[in-house]
Amino acid sequence: MIHKHLLLIGASLGMVATFAGCASTQYSQYSGSPVIVGQGGANRNINGIDFWIYGTPNRPYQIIGYIQDSRLGGPLAMAGRERGIAAQARARGADGIIIQSDNKEFMGAISNGFANGWSSGSGFAFGNGWNYNGSFGVNGFSTTTPIIQRNATFLAIKYVNGARPVLGPNGRKTNV
Repeated sequence: MIHKHLLLIGASLGMVATFAGCASTQYSQYSGSPVIVGQGGANRNINGIDFWIYGTPNRPYQIIGYIQDSRLGGPLAMAGRERGIAAQARARGADGIIIQSDNKEFMGAISNGFANGWSSGSGFAFGNGWNYNGSFGVNGFSTTTPIIQRNATFLAIKYVNGARPVLGPNGRKTNV
C-alpha cells in the first residue's frame, strides 16, 4: 500500500516538473526609439543587468528590444525567470530591463489524494442470535495545487551617455 502511495506522489511530482519546464521567452528587436529619460524608481542588478521593478531609469536610455515571457507561475518555473530574462538582454547588448507588464491567469488545479481503511473484529453465533464486536478506521490526505500562467513583457534598454533626451510637446522630458 505504501508503494502505491509513493508511486502516486512520484507521478504528481513528475507532472509538476514537466509543466515547470514549459516556458517560452522570445526577444524582438526594436529600432527607432528616441532617447528617453525616466523619473527614477527601484531596480535590482541581476547578473550585470539593471532590472527596473518600479519606475524607469532617471538617465538617458533607448529601447532596443522587447522580451515576451510566458510560463507557469509555480515556484520551480519562476525560480530562474529574472536571471533568464537578464541573460537574454545581455546577449542582445542591453544594459537594463523595464517591466512593461506582468499578468497572472488561473488555468485550473491539480488535485491528488490518498485514503486507507481497515476493519477488524470477531463474531459468534449463539442460540437464535449473532454477536459481533469489532472496529474500523479510515485515514487519508489530499492536496490541491493551482496552475497559474504568467505572461510578461519587458523592455530591453541601452543607456545612452551624453545624449540629449527628447522633449515632449509641453517642453518636458518624455517617459515610457
